[in-house]
Amino acid sequence: MPIQTKVGIVVSLDLLHTGGAAADQRACTGGLGQRGRADEMAIARTISGPCRAWPEESAFIREVLDRIGDKWTVLIISTLGSKPLRYSDLQASVPGISQRMLTVTLKALERDGLLTRTAYAEVPPRVEYDLTPLGRSLLEAVMTLAGWAANHHEEVAASRRTHELIGVGRQKVRG
Repeated sequence: MPIQTKVGIVVSLDLLHTGGAAADQRACTGGLGQRGRADEMAIARTISGPCRAWPEESAFIREVLDRIGDKWTVLIISTLGSKPLRYSDLQASVPGISQRMLTVTLKALERDGLLTRTAYAEVPPRVEYDLTPLGRSLLEAVMTLAGWAANHHEEVAASRRTHELIGVGRQKVRG
């Protein structure tokens, strides 16, 4: 069931700076005069989507989404889905990723419990990365996302080309 909420009136600071005392009065009363109240002008909104079920302070959920929705995270997790890999093999398997970005992303994924880093006491040293059970639980979603991108990249590219020519939803007027 959708959640109903009210959105209040926001008054521009420009109005206060340019309109004098009358503008001050409108700003304090939501533009309704002395007898009006700003909350009478509030508009009911329907909140939908996954955010409506989240707690009010959902910043950490957004941080997790930022991590798992990152392009390098998607590619690294999907690459590690079949077997553990050494750093150099992982870098060669993810085209376009820099050494720095691979290192930063691997550290973040390890910190978040999505992969493990195992260093072997050998000469030369060997380090392997593997998904944790938590990381494996994300694998199906990540593979689906990567598959969608591979299947639809031409359509997205065509849409971008169209947008560059005429803009989305508009016809270009020729003069």
